[in-house]
Amino acid sequence: MFDPICLESRDYDSAMQQQQYPPVLRHPHKRLVYDLCLAAGYRAHGHLKYSQWKPRGLPESIPSRASEVIVQQGYFDYAPSTNSAWHLNFADPRLFFAYGSGLFAQDEMQVLEHPILSCLREALAAAGRDPMTVDGDGATPVLIQNAERVCFIDTAPSDSAPRGLYGNRFQSASPEAIREALRILPAPALTNLIAIAAPVGQGRYTLAQVTSIMQAAYCGFRAAVLSSPTSAVEIHTGFWGCGAFGGNRPLMVLLQLLAAQLAQVDQLVFHLGSIGEQPAFDEGRTRLNQLLRDDSSVSSVINKITGLGYRWGQSDGN
Repeated sequence: MFDPICLESRDYDSAMQQQQYPPVLRHPHKRLVYDLCLAAGYRAHGHLKYSQWKPRGLPESIPSRASEVIVQQGYFDYAPSTNSAWHLNFADPRLFFAYGSGLFAQDEMQVLEHPILSCLREALAAAGRDPMTVDGDGATPVLIQNAERVCFIDTAPSDSAPRGLYGNRFQSASPEAIREALRILPAPALTNLIAIAAPVGQGRYTLAQVTSIMQAAYCGFRAAVLSSPTSAVEIHTGFWGCGAFGGNRPLMVLLQLLAAQLAQVDQLVFHLGSIGEQPAFDEGRTRLNQLLRDDSSVSSVINKITGLGYRWGQSDGN
């Protein structure tokens, strides 16, 4: 068996977490958003489930049944689904490490919109834990179920924030721009997350790097399947690691589509983000289809992927 190992699984009372381990928000814009949510009546409810997983290798052969792939323009919208839906958290090796800072990339945005995640981080820290999404041997993805999404931050350019609010632009914006961009949801919606650290590198991708990325993605995706035994699994992802870390977009498409098929994910929803990313997605998907026409050996396909000579790009500065 090549299913990942569950290292630990814990349930947390969300209301108790919020009361005993409130967010430590060092940047005033983060504090402003949280205070406005509290003023609007936000109080945590329900139970949060936390689990950490470790790969146990990759399957030897590729299943014939591929995941249904849906391509969507834009970013995560967390729309309701009849499936067991999961969204990727493009994580730091230290889970939610920068949530209280002025940074506002995908990880930090997700935590601000789901404030119970910051309480979880503080609860783990209070217990002497520094939760990691990687260790000395590789990926240790973290899954979190039933996180309440309380608000939405519109990062698009506006009159008060002409360059938008994503990344480093968030901390230099005015408080008025933050207020205008904030939308508090009339009722919190529940989100399931897969936190996987984004890979880092430079030059040409090595066999070890391609294998490591595959193991991380497969582990996180398969853990979501194992955590959803009674429902079809729908995973939402995008250009994981292709912003600040300069990952190669077509390659990261190819590897995630392959990981979803190996993990037997029912549906993979790929969010393209900004306008103009369709060609990168199409290249990755076409390359994978070509590789799988005559080969079902995982190790052989990974070797062929490495042989394509994909190279790391440059950070986008966020």
